[in-house]
Amino acid sequence: MKFANFYPYILLMMAIGLFACSEGTETEDLNIDFGYDYYPLEVGKYLIYEVDSITYNIEGSGVEILNSKTFVREEIIDISIDNEGDTIYIIERYERSTPSDDWTIKDVWNTKKDDNRIERTEENIKLIPMVFPLREGVDFDATLFVDEDTEVIIAGESIKAFKNWNAEVQTVGLQDTVAGTTYPDVATIHHADDENLIEKRFSSSKYARNIGLIFKEEWILDTQNLTESEPWETKAEKGYILSQKLIEYN
Repeated sequence: MKFANFYPYILLMMAIGLFACSEGTETEDLNIDFGYDYYPLEVGKYLIYEVDSITYNIEGSGVEILNSKTFVREEIIDISIDNEGDTIYIIERYERSTPSDDWTIKDVWNTKKDDNRIERTEENIKLIPMVFPLREGVDFDATLFVDEDTEVIIAGESIKAFKNWNAEVQTVGLQDTVAGTTYPDVATIHHADDENLIEKRFSSSKYARNIGLIFKEEWILDTQNLTESEPWETKAEKGYILSQKLIEYN
């Protein structure tokens, strides 16, 4: 009789325990850090970069190598709504040769963020720079909307810049220093890292939490020089090497 009276009590406690576990799991799910703030988007936000680049093009019987330094300002100036009802952030891009020059507008690009990814359209080419949740070791298709045989013109030469891209999140949440500024929480993503005797495709970006892109490096190069021991900086015949560093933001 005593056991019979105790049995309903056991069932009640088990039900309470299961409910508590369910509540705890739901709370944990709600607290997942998806990493959305590594790519903040807001009208009025701007980022200013120092960009160093080397471009290569075949000139007669040799290769012309051009070094340049520019400053680039990206500012979100407006939003629009696309056919799917999603918010599109309009980005104006400005350039100048020195810090004392006036800004000259060069491009108007756009960016879209949803629960799963970022879509960024540059020169009518849509790329996926980041996916969510942002986790170390996750790979994704950065060129989902781009045919890898798409050719772009660099210094008068055409090159398949997006050939053999395969994006992967390298690290998340590490401290890093760019252009003398230390950022406590940075995610690094390799969008491309492929090389053979005649082609090199490397693209890597770093994003700081609550700021956005702080560093970008790209090596998009082709050559017919098959000397394995020669570095790409000297054997490249067309393409570019780029280093982009954040120097100011709001």
